Amino acid sequence: MKAKTHQLFGGTFGLVAIFLSNFSELTPKNVIESLLFFVCVLIGSILPDIDHYKSKAGRSVPVISHVIYFLFGHKTITHTLLFTLIVSGLFGIFSFVMDWSLYYPLGLFIGLISHLIGDMFVVGNRRHGGVPLLYPLYKKKIKFPITIKIDSITESILGLCLLLINVSIVFLFFKKYF
Repeated sequence: MKAKTHQLFGGTFGLVAIFLSNFSELTPKNVIESLLFFVCVLIGSILPDIDHYKSKAGRSVPVISHVIYFLFGHKTITHTLLFTLIVSGLFGIFSFVMDWSLYYPLGLFIGLISHLIGDMFVVGNRRHGGVPLLYPLYKKKIKFPITIKIDSITESILGLCLLLINVSIVFLFFKKYF
């Protein structure tokens, strides 16, 4: 998926999480906390692609990107549940030590998960798709039965649909302010 589509996908997951958080103890305290939550979701939604030097995430930290790509290749270690748990856990510990809201690591986790799920829907130019969720224990890539081709008209339509869904959720959630 393109970075924009991943971020729209992550945004949808984040909006649903904020909506559901109204029924739990873990809710944002104010607008700033909600915005920072979404920043974490958006970062998490493209972070797994740090393993490819041509991706949006990879271009932002080229040295790290090249090292990960050289050691592991694309769509291996960073596209796993293990990576998701380690990165979210470390950010959770850091947030706890810094006395930040634990809502931020939750946002990062949601973004990372949305990326993995999104990549389970796409196939590349060589018809390979999916993610190795249990890598390095199980290296086979897992994908959904229905997939779309990366950078296709179908992905563009999906992106447009996600944008409309996100706008609708925002409108419904914040309709009391309109």
